[in-house]
Amino acid sequence: MSSNHRCCAERRLLDTWVAAARRHGVPAHKVVPWVRRKLGPTVVVLRFRNDGSLGCSVPCVLCQRELTRFDLQVHCFLGAGASGHGGTADAGNGTGQWFSGRLSEPGAPTPVLTAGQRRTLNLDPLGRPTRKEGVGADGASPPPQQQKRGSGKAGKQKYGKRA
Repeated sequence: MSSNHRCCAERRLLDTWVAAARRHGVPAHKVVPWVRRKLGPTVVVLRFRNDGSLGCSVPCVLCQRELTRFDLQVHCFLGAGASGHGGTADAGNGTGQWFSGRLSEPGAPTPVLTAGQRRTLNLDPLGRPTRKEGVGADGASPPPQQQKRGSGKAGKQKYGKRA
């Protein structure tokens, strides 16, 4: 399965299996075990660069949440860098760093934010929250304003004459 501009391949794969479970009439509380039984316990995530070499294939935040929900073991390429992220040296001959295990285990790679997730979550490229509208320089936000709620019956009469 390949990814597109809207969704990563991992989530598309899981969504396809969830849709198949629904078509087979699997109740909602049994979908996760059904998908695990049909898909198997392991998912291999590979991403290739334009030159054909392996790129960093650590799942994004949303994919990591879904893979953890389905309790799947993940095999992914971390890269050849010392920190395990971003490096592609020697990736073509397979000597880079790999991760194999569940994403909920200690030592699992930190999820990578996609550009769309950074925009949606209002994060700058370094992962810090951006300054929001209405927030002062000292970080204090203005007090929230409450909405006035009516009883819902103001000006309405079901029966009778208007005054």
